[in-house]
Amino acid sequence: MSRRTHYRWTALTPLLLIALVPGCGPTRAPVTGRGTYEDGSPVTEGTVIGQATVNGKTVSVQGGIQKDGSFRWGNDRPGDGALPGTYNVIVMPRALGDREKATGKQPDVDDKFTKFETSGLTFEIKPGQNDLTIQVTRPEAKTKPEDEADPEDKADADAKAAPKDKAAPKDKAAPEGKAAPKDKTEPKGKADPKGKKED
Repeated sequence: MSRRTHYRWTALTPLLLIALVPGCGPTRAPVTGRGTYEDGSPVTEGTVIGQATVNGKTVSVQGGIQKDGSFRWGNDRPGDGALPGTYNVIVMPRALGDREKATGKQPDVDDKFTKFETSGLTFEIKPGQNDLTIQVTRPEAKTKPEDEADPEDKADADAKAAPKDKAAPKDKAAPEGKAAPKDKTEPKGKADPKGKKED
């Protein structure tokens, strides 16, 4: 190795060491959390997604929700953490299949929590361990339109709505106190007067 080559390697070594030393660049912070409903029961599936602007760049992290409601945020790989910053958060429920939709099943999370503009969920991630508690609501139950109501219920409703047969009007009774007019009989013939005695 020539002196010139040796000098170059000697000069570059400190720069390489600085580049490899951990902590010189942005450091991710561990983020764990739990998704729950208002009654305290866990959200059992779905994905929690966070989005923030760090050093002028938009960064995103996400974590799958487990059966107990827990999740861990990561970016390059699951659970590798998130850069410190203020994150807007959404919760994406599991997508429903066509058969589930046909039976009237709804997603596990209200639709407003699936959009950054309406979720209302914001968290600040700081260096060190971060623990998040995310509370969401279920969608409101939908009422079936009349044409999709159960056949039995619809039949009962139709039966109640149908007008009852009107009874035939009864003959009017004669007003009280007045006797019904009797049939008039022909007047009886007058008896012939008795003949007068002749003188």
